[in-house]
Amino acid sequence: MSKKFFEFSHKGAKIGVYPMKSVETVMIYLQLRAGAWNEKNGFGALHLIEHLSFDGTDTLATQLEMEIFKEGHGINNGGSTSGSYVEYWASCPSPSLMPSADLLRGEAFFPQMNEKDIVKEKRVISQEYTDRWSNPHQRYWQSCVNQLFGKKHVYARNAIGEMDFVNSLTRAELVKLHKTHFVSSNCIVGIAGKITRNQAQEAVEHLFDKVPKGKKTQLKYAPIVPENRYLFHKEDENKTVVELNFITPGRDDFSQKQRIAFFLSKYILGGSMRSLLARELRVKSGLVYDCGSTVSYRPTAGVYSLDASTNLKDAKEVFSIMKKVFVNFLHDGVPDQEFQRALNYINMRTLMVYDSVSGIADNITSSLFLDNKIVSVEELNEIANSITQDYMLKLLRKYLDMKKAYISIMAREDPKLSI
Repeated sequence: MSKKFFEFSHKGAKIGVYPMKSVETVMIYLQLRAGAWNEKNGFGALHLIEHLSFDGTDTLATQLEMEIFKEGHGINNGGSTSGSYVEYWASCPSPSLMPSADLLRGEAFFPQMNEKDIVKEKRVISQEYTDRWSNPHQRYWQSCVNQLFGKKHVYARNAIGEMDFVNSLTRAELVKLHKTHFVSSNCIVGIAGKITRNQAQEAVEHLFDKVPKGKKTQLKYAPIVPENRYLFHKEDENKTVVELNFITPGRDDFSQKQRIAFFLSKYILGGSMRSLLARELRVKSGLVYDCGSTVSYRPTAGVYSLDASTNLKDAKEVFSIMKKVFVNFLHDGVPDQEFQRALNYINMRTLMVYDSVSGIADNITSSLFLDNKIVSVEELNEIANSITQDYMLKLLRKYLDMKKAYISIMAREDPKLSI
């Protein structure tokens, strides 16, 4: 893989390309550093701009014209907004590469943003907002991020936005925001599929034709301000969710080796039916249907979580077993043979990141966005193979202190858990 991809820059944008002769498809991802974290005095405007991108551009005046254009060229296309970016993507047969680049160019950089469409998309987003917050698990998720980062921190933002703020936005405000963030210097492009170097360069030049270079967004993050160490979120649900959470350094403060070591540990703890948590909570005791462990990162803070879904009457027992499994793992680890099996497994799964055109393009884009370079799967496996169990456990003991753990619960009644 490492010998196949290439990188280049154009008008401040970073581009990664992975040519493939064995397919007839091309996938393009375009990411802009323009998510909800970038907004001031309210958030949700960039998400509204992303919606408006699909209502008409400088060359395709209406949503219907855009759909007919995509149908005529065999293009599948969409977009999304997160805390850190706005993203557009297009997959197409290789002869439709230039039409796809033209489509993405119009959507991202030259949306019409008509007054009529602004009114309509505000209604659509209102329904999206209602759909999301009608889900008890989304409400619980929001309570958890508020607990761990502080409800006023940008990390606690949901990209859909605040409806009062979204409804107050004018076209002039949207145009001004768009001019600031939707510039080539703020862009990452990942391309994979049946494409040559010359074709990739030509497509990128077309994608950024007449697009202002602008300035790359540089964010400074306020310190997180965690709230209660114990969160009980009440929902009238039959199931109970219990979590044991730890705040860790963020992605900017953790090396690739440290992140892989954390990933390996969370796989051993809760990444499969072979995991320590699954063996005790499901296979042995039958107390849960679902349990696991996750690791997530924001730039300046991360979260290491153990979780299980059970019923209210078993919550204390489940949490007690969860704590015991975790503490024993920190103290004793696992047999060397088990550690090596886990390491071999994640290495093989890492290789499978490159099992599809879309997976490759997505991985290239994310790597450039997060690491400022493409990190090959061979490099990742080499780093992983340098990790010993002793190194992994020392890292966990340094950052995962039970005295600093956070408990998060969703249930009908507070089961009153304790560390």
